[in-house]
This record gives sequence, structure tokens and C-alpha cells, in this order.
Amino acid sequence: MYPPGHVAFAYIVGRKSLPPVKAGRYVWFLALMSLLPDLIDKTAHYTFGLFQSGRSICHNIFMLIAVYVVYRLTRSRSSHLYVKLLVIGFFTHLAGDVIQDLIRWSYTDFSGIPGWYLYVFFPIFDPRLLSWEIDCIGITWETVFVFVCLGFWYRDGMPGLKR
Repeated sequence: MYPPGHVAFAYIVGRKSLPPVKAGRYVWFLALMSLLPDLIDKTAHYTFGLFQSGRSICHNIFMLIAVYVVYRLTRSRSSHLYVKLLVIGFFTHLAGDVIQDLIRWSYTDFSGIPGWYLYVFFPIFDPRLLSWEIDCIGITWETVFVFVCLGFWYRDGMPGLKR
């Protein structure tokens, strides 16, 4: 997914999971947490050349489990809500990337990267993903999805914006 899609997906999941997410600072924090995996992994790959692709350290099931364990350990703390938003952000980011790959798999040939769907098991499996290119079908469905999510955000009173 592209960044607006990640933020929209996190908002859709977070708005139903957490009634307090409608407060402005929680919406902004959730948006940042939904982009955090890309901020870390894309920087590590494209800036420092550390891994084979931009899906590595934060784009795996083990990081999601670690974040969930931290969430379970902070249940009685005041930071619990922020950790819950972190879990939602990471989960929706990982799920969004898998959904995007499944949709793209329906109309493109992924034979160049055998086992592309196993990237969630980094560091056990570290596939080199396809190079970035413009995907008109992907951009179209994601744009429609973002506009639908903007409708929900508007209906919710646009939390996060001062009026």
C-alpha cells in the first residue's frame, strides 16, 4: 500500500476498536504508527542498503508479536492506549501490504520472486521484491479506498483537525 492507504486502513480499524481514537492526538499518533514500518524499513534499505528490500525489520510477524507482547505487558499502565494504537498501526500496515500483494497477484506475474508472500517471515526469509513502478490498477483501487475512508472520517467529525 501507499502511505495514504496505510493511514486510511489504520483509521478504519482504529475508529471501531477504540472510541477514544476520535480525539485528535490519537488519530495523528495512529497515522504515524501505521507509517512507522515503512519509515524504518525503507530508510534501512534505500538509504543505508542494509537489506534486500524495503520490507524487513518491521514488516514481519515476529515484530508484530513483539509489539503485541509489549501491549499485553502494559495493560494497566497509562501508556496502554498508545501501545494499543501502535499494535493497530503495525497490524494494519502488515495486513495492508499483504492485501495489496494479493490483489496485485491477481493481475500481474510474480514468478520473478518465488515465495514473495513469505516476506513476513524476515529474517528467516528475505526475498528481493520487485522494483518500484507505477501500478495504475493498484493506485486506482487504493484511491477509491482512501476516498471511502475520508467519508468515514468526515462522518466522524474529522477528528484530528481543529475547526
